Amino acid sequence: MRVVVALGFAVLVLGLPLFSQINTGRILGTVTDQTGGVIAGAMVAVTNTETGVARNLVTDGAGEYIAPNLNAGKYSVRASAAGFQAFERHNIELEVGKDERIDAQLTPGQVTQTITVSEAIPLLDATSATVTGTINTENIVDIPLNGRNYQNLLQLRPGVTTKPGGGTLTTSTNGLRPEDNNYYVEGLDNDEPFTGQSIINSTLPTGDAATFVPIDAIQEVNVQTNSPAEFGKRPGAVINVGLKAGTNTLHGSAFAFGRSDKFDSAEYAFPGPAPKQPAELEQWGGTVGGPIVKNKLFYYAAFERQTYNVGANYPVITPTSNAGDATQSIAAAEADLAAHGFAPNPLSVKLLPLFGTNNTNSSSQNYGFPNVVSIYNTLGKIDYHPSDHHTLAGSYFFGNGTSLAESITGPGITQPFFRDNAGL
Repeated sequence: MRVVVALGFAVLVLGLPLFSQINTGRILGTVTDQTGGVIAGAMVAVTNTETGVARNLVTDGAGEYIAPNLNAGKYSVRASAAGFQAFERHNIELEVGKDERIDAQLTPGQVTQTITVSEAIPLLDATSATVTGTINTENIVDIPLNGRNYQNLLQLRPGVTTKPGGGTLTTSTNGLRPEDNNYYVEGLDNDEPFTGQSIINSTLPTGDAATFVPIDAIQEVNVQTNSPAEFGKRPGAVINVGLKAGTNTLHGSAFAFGRSDKFDSAEYAFPGPAPKQPAELEQWGGTVGGPIVKNKLFYYAAFERQTYNVGANYPVITPTSNAGDATQSIAAAEADLAAHGFAPNPLSVKLLPLFGTNNTNSSSQNYGFPNVVSIYNTLGKIDYHPSDHHTLAGSYFFGNGTSLAESITGPGITQPFFRDNAGL
């Protein structure tokens, strides 16, 4: 029994490096001289230029190095070896779940001399056959986004479609079912097991998302449309949200959006006497991040509040309660039946009051369709780098969404609040 337990533990420990890097990236490459010969034992430093955290490496016998489990962001790479000038490459944009290959060619000279490369034309990714695309911070912030729900941007990727008017619940990849997609936040599974949809950013029965990750807190969204074998759970796209993190400088943002029906005219189809329906929207929040201990410990937090009340008139046929035309009035129809010797069916007598009270002389009525939504979203993240080879990170998300909407089965009757909570 002890042998079995020991073997199981060994397999677990040895298998850890094989786990997929869902929310992190890698920088790797080969260090060579001018003739193409590899340089073993070269010193390589991979540094996050925003946090100052460095990963110090040594090339192996094949002159190769690899820095795994790196957070998305801007990096620099410095390679040096005795008898050669140092090589530096800046402005390396590492994306969520992707590899960046940075090969360094060293030329003979003093170590104090440095060859610096600041920019490079993006090349075809030769490290992976996966078809992937990234919606970065600039796209998320600059593209008009109704409701500030990142899932409305997914259809910008090739092969990703949304049924017109269907919302995020109909997001499909390469013709597959919407429930075949895989959703992750910071590498953590975000799939709802019953419907197969995203837990966070899940759609309410009425309205948009019940809870959502504040887009100001999103570093980028990575979409893989032909995901590799480690994502064998479902055949659809792998959609992973990478969150921003604190850096050595204090930074943040604040926003507020609003709309009021006081600036709206009455609906053309219902000019009166029906009252103008509400169309109120408020969405506000902010983010803040910075260092607790420079180059070591960082924090990041975000909050977003959304409330809206959007109504609409729609016609409903409801018999009038006043006496008069038997084709319009329940009372007149009952009196006409009694005058001709017919007794109303007992079941009909019980069902007729369910129409409700209509004190007008017309059976055509206009009802308001309320859609009142209230949402809170809170996010926090801590990153700790005790050494250049160890990183601890933790994040917390809580969202609460409530909705009040018109009953489908009873016009004019509102359904109770629907509540959706999501935590990470």
